[in-house]
Amino acid sequence: MVSPKGGILLDRPLDLELTYYPSFVLPFVDKVGEDRYAVVAGTFKGGVIELVGNTLRFKNLSPQAALYLSGAWFNPIDVASKLPRAARSRIWGLVETYSHLGLAIDPYDKELVFISVFLSRTTDFHVNTVGWCRALVSLTKSLSTIDSSVVLQVGSSFQLKQLPQALSSYLVEVVPLESEGAGLEEIKRSLLSIKNVGVKTALAYLLFTRPEASRIAPCDVHFASLAGRLELIDKPFTRPVKRLCARYECTTCPLRSRCAVALTSTLYKTLSGWIQTACYVHDKLYCRRRRCNSCAPCVRSLCSSKH
Repeated sequence: MVSPKGGILLDRPLDLELTYYPSFVLPFVDKVGEDRYAVVAGTFKGGVIELVGNTLRFKNLSPQAALYLSGAWFNPIDVASKLPRAARSRIWGLVETYSHLGLAIDPYDKELVFISVFLSRTTDFHVNTVGWCRALVSLTKSLSTIDSSVVLQVGSSFQLKQLPQALSSYLVEVVPLESEGAGLEEIKRSLLSIKNVGVKTALAYLLFTRPEASRIAPCDVHFASLAGRLELIDKPFTRPVKRLCARYECTTCPLRSRCAVALTSTLYKTLSGWIQTACYVHDKLYCRRRRCNSCAPCVRSLCSSKH
């Protein structure tokens, strides 16, 4: 809804800082004031997103881009309310606790998200990945020119050293498929053919580059840990296997009855990606810091590890 004072009037509170915290869009926005962010790379570089009360204001962006890049397009309460009762009751405590958490995605600059996701492997996202991404963007005008000489100006980590080859393969193999309108499964398999791209990387890329991928929950250590403790999945589960993901569609995979990604998608449908994001936030800010006493009661009451 358009606010009479300009901008978009949201139907619920949104925490921009919390929404960007787990998002692979984070390296490409910069906080420039209270609830005010500047877009520093990509199609809408120079754009500004600002939250004033429940009104999302923006400059040099389209309304749809403002909704996607801010995460405001996704309302977890609305989506959860449409789930079957059993699934809804299982997840409702997490949804209520993080109802102000959006899902910030960038469908316009998928190659930037690929770089962000690829560089996030086995490292501290906020300490290392964000800095690496911003440095790379500042060093080159075209991502296709990122080579070993460029990345060495940023650092010598294995993630950076592996990036030029992976990015080159991505630009040659994945981008044309996306331009042709390929489906999620075909794009996933193409991503998995790239050296050093695993299932978590491929699924995270999909989740943070298109709204239709919100039923995908990349299974990282945070999601696997919290899904077990909160019993979000109603049976024993295992992580996806790259060999199988590269060969089968999710609906026909022989691991489907035990795979965390498939089980989550079946149970929670288009809420799945947001659930993974909320689990990341909660595990990082509370569980990993042993802040059980500060945990929201409706989440702590579900936890099998509560003290």
